[in-house]
Order: sequence, then C-alpha cells, then structure tokens
Amino acid sequence: MRFTVSCGSAPVSFGDQKFVTTKQLRPELAGTVLEIVLQHAHSSDTPESLNLPKNRDFVRDDVRNISTFRSIKNGIVYTFIDGKLKTTRYTFSDREMGRARQ
Repeated sequence: MRFTVSCGSAPVSFGDQKFVTTKQLRPELAGTVLEIVLQHAHSSDTPESLNLPKNRDFVRDDVRNISTFRSIKNGIVYTFIDGKLKTTRYTFSDREMGRARQ
C-alpha cells in the first residue's frame, strides 16, 4: 500500500505467510505491518540536525554521496543523499523480532 503524506509518500509493506514461515515467526503475525518507508520529497533535515552522528544507537555507513544511519535496537533507518534526508524506514526492532519468534 502507498499513502501520500505531507512530506512525500509512505509505502507500507505487510508480512505474508512466506515471510512468517521463513523468519520462524508466530503464524498470527501474517498480514501485520512489516515496514513503513517515508520518502521525503523536500526535507531539509541533515544527520547533524537529527543529532545522529553523536547518537550511539545508530551505526553509520557511507557510500559515495549516500549516508545511512541504522538503529537495529530501535528499528529505524535514515538514508541521506547529498546530506539531505531522503527516506526514513520503520521496521521491527531486535527486541520485537525476538518476541515475534515461535
């Protein structure tokens, strides 16, 4: 599913039965939200404005002009292109995924 939001668009992914089986999750989790991706059309946020470089919960990866900040603990991934926020991904945290396992 894809939604239009004030900052751009937000595709939402759902876990199907194959995903639940592959990840050995509880069967009743089929059909629940797997990931929400906010695609920012005109964000002025930078890693510094979000205090990400100093936040120990986030691991930084840089490839050319793309910087990615990942927090497995919180289930959030920020992607910056040329220093500007382009996507924010919300997914399961490590703790939530552990609780979802059979």
